[in-house]
Amino acid sequence: MLQPKSLPFLVIVAIAAVVFLPVYILTYLYPSIDKLLIQDAENHARNVASHFPFIWMQPGNIFATGILPRN
Repeated sequence: MLQPKSLPFLVIVAIAAVVFLPVYILTYLYPSIDKLLIQDAENHARNVASHFPFIWMQPGNIFATGILPRN
């Protein structure tokens, strides 16, 4: 069983943890996750952009040069 002297120490530790966790999340985790998501979106956009020329300019494709009617 806990001794009466250790109870205030445990309360202080619990309060410190409750205060520190949101500060840790807002200052460290959120910027890291945000940076990771931005990098992933940029990488995906680069992959899609590098794929377009191969699909866009294939012979017989509706988007190939000379197939669309002129105005």
